[in-house]
Amino acid sequence: MMSLLLQLNGEIPESPHARMFYLFACRTKGCRRRKNYAKVLRAVMRSTDVPEEPEIPINAPKKEDFPGLEKKAVQCGDFLFGGSSKPAAGSNPFSMGSTTTSPNPFSTKPAANNANPFSSSTTNPNPLSSPTAQQSPPGAPQTSTKSLTKSFAETLKLAEGSLPSHETGDARYFGPAEPWPEKLPHEYPIFHLDAEYEAIEKTTGLKAHQLKKYERLMSQTEDDDGEKPGQDNDTPSNDQIDDDIFQRFADRIANNPEQVLRYERGGTPLFYAVSDDVGRLLNPNDEGFLATRIPKCGNCGGSARVFEFQIMPHAITVLEGDGEGFDGMDWGTIMAFTCKCVPKVLDGNRVGYVEEHVSVQWEKQR
Repeated sequence: MMSLLLQLNGEIPESPHARMFYLFACRTKGCRRRKNYAKVLRAVMRSTDVPEEPEIPINAPKKEDFPGLEKKAVQCGDFLFGGSSKPAAGSNPFSMGSTTTSPNPFSTKPAANNANPFSSSTTNPNPLSSPTAQQSPPGAPQTSTKSLTKSFAETLKLAEGSLPSHETGDARYFGPAEPWPEKLPHEYPIFHLDAEYEAIEKTTGLKAHQLKKYERLMSQTEDDDGEKPGQDNDTPSNDQIDDDIFQRFADRIANNPEQVLRYERGGTPLFYAVSDDVGRLLNPNDEGFLATRIPKCGNCGGSARVFEFQIMPHAITVLEGDGEGFDGMDWGTIMAFTCKCVPKVLDGNRVGYVEEHVSVQWEKQR
């Protein structure tokens, strides 16, 4: 069972709906550096001011495609039986002969010898017809024809409002509610966050990690003795790039030592490394953040996600404390990428939940 790390109000001006984020992580040591170590859920409360639009198939026909459809109602019986007048009582609509004799439409014999095999007449007993009172065995219940005349709703015993609906949160639709555990296996202490703008040091010269990068390139150019065949000394290795990325990460933390959360919807995350799976996907070789590579949203059919927030390493110190020994939390940063679509299924409070994409960058194992 995962533990809650963060609950964040994520309302945005361009959406009338309320949004809330829940970040969970596992404390088990066996889940470290695993794909599903952390999960992010986005809860959306649909605003009552915005009417719900019915879902329309992509290739559904429109009224303007059939201009004469609204003027005259289509009589389906006219196409089947060839006329708008009602058939006479007792006549066979499938008959091709006289309406009085009502021949069998499925027979190739003349109409005179064509009796209806489904008739309940005594002269032509139908082996498939239900037995009459005289043909019923002794002791069998007598069934009246009037008792069989029921509507579809009466037969299924469906009262009005008994159908399950996602608007009412019916248990038959969502299944039985899972009881909340009386005592969770672990709960972190509760803290309330104060939001302020991130402090970024403004310097006229080069930063420390930039100076370190150029010093390394200059030393590689001057020293050609250790050059390997096919290796360009001007091309830094992954470890060297990660050192520059980590130094940039550390410089930002030095400017904001108590920062536990970075929030910038649609912005650029602060990467901890670029040689891991997350870095190779979203920021290969530190060439820039590639937002187009973020996995698409599966709730709305593939809309683009954007960077929403990330958890900083100081949160480990705050949540775990010195006594816990950072059990299970040795990551560098946790980044969340979200969509702004409305969930398809809502509960009785008009709230729906969507699992969003989360990326975890871990500390390097030296």
